[in-house]
Amino acid sequence: MSPFLRVFFDADVIIAGSASPNGVSHALLQVAELGLIEGWTTPQVVDEVRRNLRQKLPHAVAVFEALWPRCLQMSPDPDDASLQRVSDYAHVKDRHVVAAAVQIPTHWLVTFNVRHFYAPPRLMVLRPQEAIQQLRTVISELAASAESD
Repeated sequence: MSPFLRVFFDADVIIAGSASPNGVSHALLQVAELGLIEGWTTPQVVDEVRRNLRQKLPHAVAVFEALWPRCLQMSPDPDDASLQRVSDYAHVKDRHVVAAAVQIPTHWLVTFNVRHFYAPPRLMVLRPQEAIQQLRTVISELAASAESD
């Protein structure tokens, strides 16, 4: 059974998930690892995570390196044309994130920096806690639907 929900993980969520095994970001990565959602990212995001972890949270590098291949599928970095198409939907430093999420396509973009994204079409931009709440709602609705059948 393939997951019904594709989720793009921004670097800040992957960093938080690698640094804190008890946090919501880590829980979302585990949900992707279990195959209940399809987790996605890009090489550029992975490089950003590595760079930030090495500089700020070196103890989390090993966790990240073990975790991400189990949780996240890799999409190619977006090209210049893709970046241009989403220029109205993200802060310039985050266009690569929204461009990748749109080109996959994913349903959700999970980030702590929701203010950097400006309502991209057909893409929900959620904080990790909001994503967990949405996921609970989706699962409850599926369970209720299954019970009524």
